[in-house]
Amino acid sequence: MIPNLDYLKSVRSHLHQYPEIPGAEKQTADYLLAEIQKLNTTQVIKNLGGYGFLVVFDSGVVGDSLLFRAELDGLPITDTKDCSRQSKNAGFGYQCGHNGHMTILLGLAMHLSDNLPGQHKNEA
Repeated sequence: MIPNLDYLKSVRSHLHQYPEIPGAEKQTADYLLAEIQKLNTTQVIKNLGGYGFLVVFDSGVVGDSLLFRAELDGLPITDTKDCSRQSKNAGFGYQCGHNGHMTILLGLAMHLSDNLPGQHKNEA
């Protein structure tokens, strides 16, 4: 079983309900940043290219770095699913899967926060 699976499902569901179009992803970024701030990050850099952000986990080991990214935006397409997580933002949806991508990267960030040596709580 994946640790935090129920939590990650709830995050994906929340994101799916509140899609925002490109350039207007402020609430999405704020929501994810609030979750990221709970983790043991090295650094968080905000407002990259708009509402984008970068989360750094420095292991303290000299060598190559890895970058993982996800897009925050939804699409200007009506979500026609009839379910509890249906979009509450009329005319917008995550038919692109970006809500899933963001959730996966939050799960990765949680894993890194718990497992990389040398982590410290971000004070920014």
